[in-house]
Amino acid sequence: MSKPQPNFKKMNLDVLDAAESYGKSKNVPELVPPDKSDTTSTLDASQKSTTSNKSVPAKKATELTPTKRLAVFLPDYLVRAISDKAHSNNTTIRYVVTHALQKAGFQIQPQDLREDGRRER
Repeated sequence: MSKPQPNFKKMNLDVLDAAESYGKSKNVPELVPPDKSDTTSTLDASQKSTTSNKSVPAKKATELTPTKRLAVFLPDYLVRAISDKAHSNNTTIRYVVTHALQKAGFQIQPQDLREDGRRER
């Protein structure tokens, strides 16, 4: 006995064609998967883009060391104190903890000790 075929809805390809032609009229680049032989990064490709008159070189982001999750159980008051300190200093909880570990004698790489862990824009 064979498996029954799933009953998929038919796609309206006219809508896709209309979206594609609208995108072309607004100079929206097509979504094309990268060539496997292409060794350049997406950042390099965006820098080579000719869509804008002024090209602003992208900042090289400092690469962080690979990370792993560490879950610990701490008393509520200590978690609140760490969170409050991070908030009052406009930093992250991660920074407060890594800074404390550095003060305790652990070696922390400079690129891993950033006060604000959000991505730079």
